[in-house]
Amino acid sequence: MKEQIISDKKIARTAGTLYLLLAITAPYGLIYVPSQIFVKGDAAATAENVLSNEFLFRTGVASHMVSQVLFILVVLLLYKLLKQVNKHWARVMVALVAISLPLALLSDILNISGLMVLKGGLLNLFEPGQVNEIAGIFFKTGSNIIQVTQLDWGLWLFPFGMLVYKSRFIPRIFGILLTLNGIGYVLLSFTFVLFPESESLVYRIAMPLLFVGEFPTILWLLIKGVNPPQGGT
Repeated sequence: MKEQIISDKKIARTAGTLYLLLAITAPYGLIYVPSQIFVKGDAAATAENVLSNEFLFRTGVASHMVSQVLFILVVLLLYKLLKQVNKHWARVMVALVAISLPLALLSDILNISGLMVLKGGLLNLFEPGQVNEIAGIFFKTGSNIIQVTQLDWGLWLFPFGMLVYKSRFIPRIFGILLTLNGIGYVLLSFTFVLFPESESLVYRIAMPLLFVGEFPTILWLLIKGVNPPQGGT
């Protein structure tokens, strides 16, 4: 039993470390870099920013790619830790993350393709204004994919939260907070699809939910690991 506790703590802390790296790399690629590059409704300004800040743009894509690798590693470690609670729901948790991976990487492919369009690597027969518009379509489509992928980023937190709640070796409150976190992502994704005119309002409402579950859980896994297991269901 003591060896199992030590092993679980090691898995939990490794997961917490990688989860923290994920929490750094993902926002850099998804929030910071786009905020410095993309100008809403202005393809010409966006194109100019991309070309004049090409390395920054590429670091954003690379950071997002790294975050997806980390995401897979994190959920596999969490599966190893939580399958003792309920193997079925642990598998569902992994499956939901796995589904999101190709979609997220497709957005990176579209961003790089947009850059290639602007640099003349794909289209040579169009006027500069047309090239900017075409590249803008690539960038916008990549962004739309991320908006839809938020559904999976929310859904995987439901089985994760349930497993944490039932685990008894991670505080139950984190399971509840992770579920609320998941609701925030799902709300944003469906708002984008159904009520795009209300996106800004819903974003302000949902934003606090995006921080209530994952960040406290990351810190707990990283610092505490797990409490001695008391059984599961």
